[in-house]
Amino acid sequence: GTVGGGFGGKVDVIVEPIAILGAKLTGRPVSFVYSREEEMQISSPRAAEKVVIKDGVMKDGRIVARKVTGYTDAGAYSRHSPYGAQKGAAHYPGPYTIPNVWIDTYCVYT
Repeated sequence: GTVGGGFGGKVDVIVEPIAILGAKLTGRPVSFVYSREEEMQISSPRAAEKVVIKDGVMKDGRIVARKVTGYTDAGAYSRHSPYGAQKGAAHYPGPYTIPNVWIDTYCVYT
């Protein structure tokens, strides 16, 4: 398809209602495409993050413990930042099986 991307840019449902209204008013198919400038002005901003990771590693290279503290700077936007902080926390262990993991994640409105 032509939807593109997969990093949250389509989480907000903004374009669809406009396209539906245009199609209903004209009785014709509608294509609605933002320019890059419009996308940056209209879409949800991506939050800045600070992540501190401390690993416990055995001499053979196995990671046996991980402590993560993550901060998401939500600015004034509350729509997706808590969700993003939660999803980030789920991915902090990475692709590893780590027997001991402790994660603190904070969503801060500034």
